Amino acid sequence: MAISKHWAEQYAQRVIETHEKTSTQNTITCASGITPSGFVHIGNFREIMSVDLVYRCIKIQHKNCRFIFSWDDFDVFRKIPDFIENKAKFEPYLRHPITEIPSHDKHHQNYAQSFEKKLETELKRVGISPMYLYQSQKYKNGDYAHEIRTCLKHRATIKEILNQQRTTKLPEKWWPVSIFSKFTRTDNTEVLSWDGEWTLTYLCKDTNQKELCDLRNTDCIKLLWRIDWPMRWAYEKVSFEPAGKDHHSKGGSFDTGKSISSQIFDYKAPVSFKYDFVRIKGGKGKMSASEGELITLEEALSVYQAEVLRYIFASTRPNIEFAISFDLDVIKVYEDYDKCERIAHGLEDVSQERKQKEISNYTLSQISEHYTLSSNQDQLLQFSFRHIANILQIYNFDKALCLERLLKDSVHENDVVSKNTKDMTDKLERRIICCEQWIKNYAPQDFIFRLRDAPVSIHSYAPKLVHAIDSFAHRLVDEWHNFDDEGVHNLIYETCSLYEQKPQEFFSAMYYLLIGKEKGPKLAKFLMIIGKETFCFLMKPSLVNNNIMEDT
Repeated sequence: MAISKHWAEQYAQRVIETHEKTSTQNTITCASGITPSGFVHIGNFREIMSVDLVYRCIKIQHKNCRFIFSWDDFDVFRKIPDFIENKAKFEPYLRHPITEIPSHDKHHQNYAQSFEKKLETELKRVGISPMYLYQSQKYKNGDYAHEIRTCLKHRATIKEILNQQRTTKLPEKWWPVSIFSKFTRTDNTEVLSWDGEWTLTYLCKDTNQKELCDLRNTDCIKLLWRIDWPMRWAYEKVSFEPAGKDHHSKGGSFDTGKSISSQIFDYKAPVSFKYDFVRIKGGKGKMSASEGELITLEEALSVYQAEVLRYIFASTRPNIEFAISFDLDVIKVYEDYDKCERIAHGLEDVSQERKQKEISNYTLSQISEHYTLSSNQDQLLQFSFRHIANILQIYNFDKALCLERLLKDSVHENDVVSKNTKDMTDKLERRIICCEQWIKNYAPQDFIFRLRDAPVSIHSYAPKLVHAIDSFAHRLVDEWHNFDDEGVHNLIYETCSLYEQKPQEFFSAMYYLLIGKEKGPKLAKFLMIIGKETFCFLMKPSLVNNNIMEDT
């Protein structure tokens, strides 16, 4: 029975087959793009990531392929985002091209660039380095002059295509272009005439002034969105470009784009699919670049290692809506990735179909697009996110001590094959940093703890519980080197049974004595992590009458 391919591999194969049948171009072009109107959020990243996954799968088959990313920075500035503090400064620039608006920070030339450069830097961290196209430059350089003239010649046909999907028909004097006035730089303009070749005349409604524009040399004209998109398919010879489900809705911009592309530019629309929304777990709805709550790629990377973040998207079909989590589910996401890694390296027995699926997920999750799965299992070094979180808090977020402890303990781990290569140590360091950020910024309060600075008395508890704790503490310290996690766990329940104590009450008392809370990490493993010396110090009221304290 044939093993089904990863979803990205399936689309890559479809793109290759379609390209070979319909194109005379040697290179396959995969495309994505966004308007830099505000912070690029993790929902926008889904499109970019989806393209990168398919692009990588095409390249694996040794096909010439390029990934272009268009910054639609010649779009109009429609609204001042909520995050802008000095809104009065930006009000005069409403309806201007966003690339001509001052930057909202002090580090960039204009408003659009501040968001563009930020994302470009972040994309490198997750192994995505497309060819960037800046549409303001393309239009102002006259690159699309012939295409604009083509659209003006066929405006009646374009209008008919658009009207088929509209309840309110376009006006008689409709034109397929938007004009930014030379006099005010707003788009409050009206096309008056076109000479049938290169000259277009418009009226600036704000100043009542007219200007003649040469399509080949102007910084005023751009195509409307529904026409601009299919124009660029034809211009760049795009073979693959996904879009959100709003664009793929019946009568949406992809439907009209297909018709415009084929009828006006004689170009078959690219292979595409619709991707669903990414939400924030517990959030109120769809993320927006200019309003509402959102998570940027930078914020996501503060909690998720780049490989783990790629895994979230690689392992989820794009047409499935999902919520990115920053609560306790973060631990599960890391556990799922670690399991995927073990299966890919052949360290867990699963069906051949499951193994192939996880190999694809794992390979596509790695930062380098040239990554190949090594057959050397000794290179695998894993530490659970939960375990790191406990170690970090025990060492009061001293990352160097945490790393030292984890590497020291790795030689005793039987379920993980470890070899201290620099690459694996670097990955561990990055996971420690992500874990620290998660605990400090997102972890539920119940998960956060700190070891007490000084011991407290246990004698406020019922006598039987005090005796149980005393007995447990003496036995554990006296035979410390004979115990492992399982042995301590068994000792806890033996003690509770002997002294007729409810385990829940025993656990609560122990957590209170150690961290001042009623709940905490798994107690047996926690005690083995903090070590004998720390345990003796915090349990001093139980051990003070015992010579063990002096020995320690």
